[in-house]
Amino acid sequence: MTVTDEDRTVRATSPINPPTCWSTPPAPVCGVGRTWLARSVGPPKTSTRTDEVVVTGEPTLIGAATDVLNMADVIVAGGGPAGLSAALFTAKNDLETLVFDTDETWMHKAHLFNYLGIDSMDGSEFMDVSREQVEAFGVDLSQGEEVTAVEETGDGFTVETDDGEYAADYVVLATGADRSLATELGCATTEEGIVDVGVDMETSVEDAYATGAMVRAEEWQAVIAAGDGAAAALNILSKEKGEHYHDFDVPADAE
Repeated sequence: MTVTDEDRTVRATSPINPPTCWSTPPAPVCGVGRTWLARSVGPPKTSTRTDEVVVTGEPTLIGAATDVLNMADVIVAGGGPAGLSAALFTAKNDLETLVFDTDETWMHKAHLFNYLGIDSMDGSEFMDVSREQVEAFGVDLSQGEEVTAVEETGDGFTVETDDGEYAADYVVLATGADRSLATELGCATTEEGIVDVGVDMETSVEDAYATGAMVRAEEWQAVIAAGDGAAAALNILSKEKGEHYHDFDVPADAE
């Protein structure tokens, strides 16, 4: 099947094949879960996914299946302290969040004695705990899948990885000192060659954020990187809610 007029949003369980069933709003007729997007008309193309999908809208269907593009509210490139911190805040506040992590974080070479609230912890253990925490809040964490390109589309971003193509409203770059994705995206840099951001970590490209080592000239600390991720996430949440927002929980018995 193909969509002949315009892009169509689809919902699916993961993993997924090109569309096998369709419906018009509001009632889907098959799998639910991630959001996918039918992007183009053309011949059948192999998908890396293996399940059913639901397409909403009123598409005109002809012939063979189109590609489908995995949709999210937020895509994070990098799964170190900065990336996982951003993902924690956005997922906790009900934004669908995908993290692509090659597990190349410097934390595997570190031992934490200077992270507030932690007396002593091996860096790899810290990463294991952090991953469990974000997944518990619903972050879709893709280990071993590297973001290879990010492109602005006018209504969001297309993100390419080794395994497929994705789309998101917001992108958070958290790839350590590797600034190549930010450069290719067109983010402005300073005279020192670091990515230029404001206090909210937003780059010169609207809705694209840079965090961690790529925004500092070697003044790198895990706790600072985590703060960068949180700052980026809060700005995203403020945009989504239309007002300044902070994430603050109180005990159940608080008065």
